[in-house]
Amino acid sequence: MKKTISAIALLATSNSMAMPAPHTGPKPVYVKVCLATHVSQKDGSIWGGCDESRNNVVEKRQLLENGCAEGQVALTFKDKSPIQACFPPGMVQL
Repeated sequence: MKKTISAIALLATSNSMAMPAPHTGPKPVYVKVCLATHVSQKDGSIWGGCDESRNNVVEKRQLLENGCAEGQVALTFKDKSPIQACFPPGMVQL
């Protein structure tokens, strides 16, 4: 009986040592960015340089499955997006 108990105890401790510890840090946040696309004269596609997500909400554009409006490309970044938001509709930089 002692051999069985010691074998079970050894098995339990060795497995617990081999198992990875659960991830306790913060979960990553994924940020979605919508870029406008334009077609060039040579049948190429050019992406815009700013995030249209906020303007989609302001202008009440219909969103597709990817979360962006028609004619936009969706990109997803982990934690933080390097792409800045576009100016609101009607605003220009002087």
